[in-house]
Amino acid sequence: MSKKLVYAFGPDGAGKSSVIGELQAELPGVVAFNASQPQTWPDTSWHEEIQSKGHNPNTLDPEFHKTSIRHSYRMASCLLRSGEASLVIIDSDLQAKAAAKVSAWYAPGTPVMAVYDTLEPISQVEIGNDITKIGLHVTIGKGSTNERAEELMRRVAGRGEASFYDPTSTEHASALILAFDALAAGLRERTMPLIQIETDVSFDPAALTQQLLSD
Repeated sequence: MSKKLVYAFGPDGAGKSSVIGELQAELPGVVAFNASQPQTWPDTSWHEEIQSKGHNPNTLDPEFHKTSIRHSYRMASCLLRSGEASLVIIDSDLQAKAAAKVSAWYAPGTPVMAVYDTLEPISQVEIGNDITKIGLHVTIGKGSTNERAEELMRRVAGRGEASFYDPTSTEHASALILAFDALAAGLRERTMPLIQIETDVSFDPAALTQQLLSD
């Protein structure tokens, strides 16, 4: 089987980690890690470097995020090339997340694909030409954008965790949903490998597994 790297993206609350957990149960030899939580990576050296330098992982500093993207893709490529993993899944891909958040929140109106393209060379230099990237867009599909945003906010609130969303309005969450939708649409237009999972409807983990494994 060719080396494959799945990068999962979608708004907070869509259910990326749950989907990935089901895939791991179906796929022996798969390694998944959350790009936003370097303390949980198979190799925690990047997390240790962040701590030693006193960096704040939530900083908006673009250079820090570029470095984080580089480290996450380097980790994934090392796992694949060493044979430690037959498939690697990056949960909450930082490249996609940065592009969507810039387009939705930090510089509204900026085309999401334009931001994504500025970051693509960082990840591409790490994975080279021998690893296939497959996008996994995890989202809520049913209803209007406002209804989808309400469901995201409900899920995040139910976890009892701090939320990135403005709790007083759905506008904040809606903008992020649309940015990730635009990213997925842009990738499809370029015929990039992409799978979409809508977590408000049932999906078959076994069928998705076969889709990922097929060459």
